[in-house]
Amino acid sequence: MKKLLGYASTVTDSRQEKKVLHKMMDIIILVFFAALANADDRVEMEMFRKEQEAFLRKYLGLPNGILSHDTIQRVSAMVPSEFRKNA
Repeated sequence: MKKLLGYASTVTDSRQEKKVLHKMMDIIILVFFAALANADDRVEMEMFRKEQEAFLRKYLGLPNGILSHDTIQRVSAMVPSEFRKNA
């Protein structure tokens, strides 16, 4: 788990700092765990995160709570299309 968290923390966050409520590392790890749990879309990922919040908080700060599916959409839109699953 430490290696996974360490790797996720190396991703460069190009978002405007004043508009950021959720750490990029938290977003990456949350999406990763949700995908492992077969959450197929952003709404299912949000439901997974809400159901597993206690577990996730053991590893992530989540200072502004569980992120919404809208946040996942905005961050996903920043990923180049060749890296997206549904590209």
